[in-house]
Amino acid sequence: MANGNYFYQRIMNLNLEKALRDISLIIEQDKKSSTYKFALLRGTIEIINENSPFIYESKGLFYIPFGALIEKWILYYYPIFDNELKIKQTNNNTLSFQTELLNVITEYKDVGRFDKFYKDFVFKGLSEKGQYLIVPLIKKLKSTITGQPMKHAGFSIYQKHYSIFNKDLCTLSLPKKISTSSDFTNNCGFYSIPKDYYIAFKTLGGLLTGRNSLLFNWALFSASSDENISISQAISPLLYNSEIERKTNHVREQLESYKKENKKLFCVWSGNEVSNFEVDHLFPFSYWSNNDYWNLLPVQKSVNNSKLDKIVTENQIEKSKDLILNYWNWYFEKNELGFKSSFQKNLLGEFPKKDWKERGIDRIKYLSKYYINERGYQPWEI
Repeated sequence: MANGNYFYQRIMNLNLEKALRDISLIIEQDKKSSTYKFALLRGTIEIINENSPFIYESKGLFYIPFGALIEKWILYYYPIFDNELKIKQTNNNTLSFQTELLNVITEYKDVGRFDKFYKDFVFKGLSEKGQYLIVPLIKKLKSTITGQPMKHAGFSIYQKHYSIFNKDLCTLSLPKKISTSSDFTNNCGFYSIPKDYYIAFKTLGGLLTGRNSLLFNWALFSASSDENISISQAISPLLYNSEIERKTNHVREQLESYKKENKKLFCVWSGNEVSNFEVDHLFPFSYWSNNDYWNLLPVQKSVNNSKLDKIVTENQIEKSKDLILNYWNWYFEKNELGFKSSFQKNLLGEFPKKDWKERGIDRIKYLSKYYINERGYQPWEI
């Protein structure tokens, strides 16, 4: 019996590990044209960690009240759009439910704004006009959530829609007007997620949403020491060091020098001669904020557009080995200190005198294999 429990626990640990890796991939790789997937994940995590009494389990799936998620979205997006900064939420800067949301915001613009809306929506009851305006917003949110983030979440992993979030029980039965959120949160059905994802969200969800994260608690501690400092003010300097810009000018200048001196320049991945080159991050900047010389190589635009945030395979690295080493050698000759420093610090841990090139190639092959096989990132080669 003990052995049985051990193996069951081992299987659960493996499934949890995969779920956590998948969640990381969804955040990093899935469709990024809007903030919808972030709102979907955040809302689901918060509902789970608030221990909603309406959550239930059946046949390996956990069912979560869809109305509670809609309520979360209203409370997330209202203050964002009732803000003078006009913080961008989609690539085209227009939410699918923006018109309906702005109608509600306008209703409360001169009578307390979000604070007043929140109290009415959750506790006291919306204004007479607000009770009618909230209904089309809820309907639009239903179609947006089920038709976009629920549909696409996990597509980069499983190559199929609705691979993690199931919308089959997401219904909508609404009156003509709604006074408080409790009037609809129990009448919108349920969406479901696999048990492994539920456990992952339950176990580490607070770290993902920020409330229990190291930075948030650091900022909370700092703010509590001085009543004149808000949490948002305290967290800003903590984030400053993490916001490394995607800068490639230092390498572009050297590659321009290379092109001028050698009369030509070749794309590191295709081998084609290029006149107007782009600088590619060997390991994508979105995964690793690394602007080291060895990680920046010249490519033609079409190749760069094809590669994007994918990981170059070991096979492609081997095919492009001569060109990679050619550019590494150029960087070394033009800025030995800078190249050696970054090569040692972030790639090899040292800078051997004789075989640094071969060991460098072996190391980036190892990292390629790690990102593709262990982290599950999408491979790329020509």
